[in-house]
Amino acid sequence: LFPEVEDRIIGVVEQTTSGTRRSMSRQGYRYAYPCASVARSDIKMHVESIFIGQRIVEELGLMLYAADAFYSFHCVLLVGYGIVGRSCRMALEGRFCQLEAYDTDPRVLEVAEKDGLQIYSHPDPAMFFRDTIVIGCVGGPSFGEELFWAFLEGQGTNLYLASGSSKDVEFSYFLQYLEGKEAAIPGLALEDRETAEWYSCYRFRYGGAEKAVYFMAEGKPV
Repeated sequence: LFPEVEDRIIGVVEQTTSGTRRSMSRQGYRYAYPCASVARSDIKMHVESIFIGQRIVEELGLMLYAADAFYSFHCVLLVGYGIVGRSCRMALEGRFCQLEAYDTDPRVLEVAEKDGLQIYSHPDPAMFFRDTIVIGCVGGPSFGEELFWAFLEGQGTNLYLASGSSKDVEFSYFLQYLEGKEAAIPGLALEDRETAEWYSCYRFRYGGAEKAVYFMAEGKPV
């Protein structure tokens, strides 16, 4: 972006895992100078992540209050149980909510199960047997068509979507669906939209049942 300063850069520090992966991949970018990655350093893994999890849970709690909701007696589904997802779990302990984890990595799910969470490796309507708060912690698109279908088929009425990553891509599918860029789901009709300061609420009708999706912070990191 700024070639005029490139010859003055003697080195850089990459702080994110996604950035490190991009710089190392053939499809990514290549630095013309040394790059040191601290994405998996002890201080990021064991110290910074604790504060990130606490901040996500605290900020989302305030947004839920604005939507007349709360953690207690709700199901909280952590989509992605990596460093951030596990830190959110620690911050949620003692809040009287049922914690679940969805991840595609069996080793990660083994850790989640040992931590006492209900685990899922595939989308399942059982994830949404009651009103559910979803915290996306993948760092990429996490709540796709299959999870949306699972919610529609589940018994829960209200779904709260919140991004716990540093990007606004966790719920890109849902945004594109609202914009008509994804194939319409048969039997699903959008009946109303309510916009508030901290969220937008989309009210649907599906198979004769009412469903509401609260899109916290418009999909941006909480």
